Amino acid sequence: MVLPLMFIPFTFVSPLTVVIIPNLSEDLAHNNWERIRSKISKAIFITTVAVLPFGAVMTALAHPIGLLLYNQKGVGSILELMAYFSAVNALNHTLSGVLNGLGKQNKSATFSIVGATIELASIYFLVALPGLRIYGYIIGFFFSSLAVLLMQFVTICKTAKLSIDWAEWFLKPALASLLTLSLSKLAYIWLINVTTSPATSLSLSVLVGILTYMISLYITGIFSVIRDLVLPARSV
Repeated sequence: MVLPLMFIPFTFVSPLTVVIIPNLSEDLAHNNWERIRSKISKAIFITTVAVLPFGAVMTALAHPIGLLLYNQKGVGSILELMAYFSAVNALNHTLSGVLNGLGKQNKSATFSIVGATIELASIYFLVALPGLRIYGYIIGFFFSSLAVLLMQFVTICKTAKLSIDWAEWFLKPALASLLTLSLSKLAYIWLINVTTSPATSLSLSVLVGILTYMISLYITGIFSVIRDLVLPARSV
């Protein structure tokens, strides 16, 4: 029940991954590393800005989402733990595409195998423990996703000699998403007390979250970065 919700952000990053692979391959053939670094930076930036609000909203509204979609209380508890990692998985998907575009398909495959091995080992050893059960899978999911992310990110930075812009790529979007999480949750708590419809409360809370994220991006200057870096380079 939870996993289909986790893969919603892939709707946005999959087209980016498809487009960036031939773009990077072409630049690699011409040994144009300046363009390669620029396109990788934009791909990471677009991915984090696009997927973090989904993680924030799903974390904040996990329980009402679980009840509305499946009428199951347990779904909300698991979704609340895993939602933010949808952003990690989406970023892994983008970085995998970057590695393929740089001719590092063997590295990408190796990292996927390592991640799958970590997850499989966690399922085998942890899920059987009475005190963990399904949470053993979640632990394996966390560690495998983080391991793959770290390996891919380090490899790309070394291969392309990429300078990491921590503030623009990660810090500002993360802060905006945390504010989105807080206000979405507060909005739902208030709305559910003044309306009899959980669906209406949930819809309005999602809208509050989206508006909060948009305003936060504007205040932190991310909108200007999107205009300057993304819109002119439509080929990426």
